[in-house]
Amino acid sequence: MLSPSRPFFPAPRSFDFIQSLTRKSYEGLVQIAALNVQIAQTTLAEQTQHWQSLLKVQRLEELTSLQAAAVQPITSQADSYGRELYQIADGMGREWKTQLGEAQTHWDRLQGNVGSVLKNIPVTAQVLSARVKNNLASAHESVGALQKLAQQASDAAQANLLVTVQSAAQSTAPDTD
Repeated sequence: MLSPSRPFFPAPRSFDFIQSLTRKSYEGLVQIAALNVQIAQTTLAEQTQHWQSLLKVQRLEELTSLQAAAVQPITSQADSYGRELYQIADGMGREWKTQLGEAQTHWDRLQGNVGSVLKNIPVTAQVLSARVKNNLASAHESVGALQKLAQQASDAAQANLLVTVQSAAQSTAPDTD
């Protein structure tokens, strides 16, 4: 039997996780766009200054020292960019996991409520009972699949980010040959 303090169906607010996930994803994308703009502005300013210095070069030794000095800031920028991008992606992944966990809790509660109601209905409604249970089980599996997908996406994003940062660091590293 249902208790008066626990409604049969979750409150409409229970499904606000979709809106919250959308909002958090959008905020993450805005953070990434702002980071990209900031990096582009910084890089453009530094490269402008570097080119101005190159135009003033009169000897080959000055040119090689300027070029060698330009590699270190690029490497540190790539490293910093990778860390900040990872933090944004990690925050988004944690938010997704949290929200999907809450959705799982709501689905479990709904499934329990429907199960208790279906136990008390007449035998003639067994077909309806089986269908409702089947639909709830499908919804439960869908939420589980969403959680697994979010975890896989988070893992893939972390792996791709690590590869990108490593390749950027290798491509900007000075040749020792």
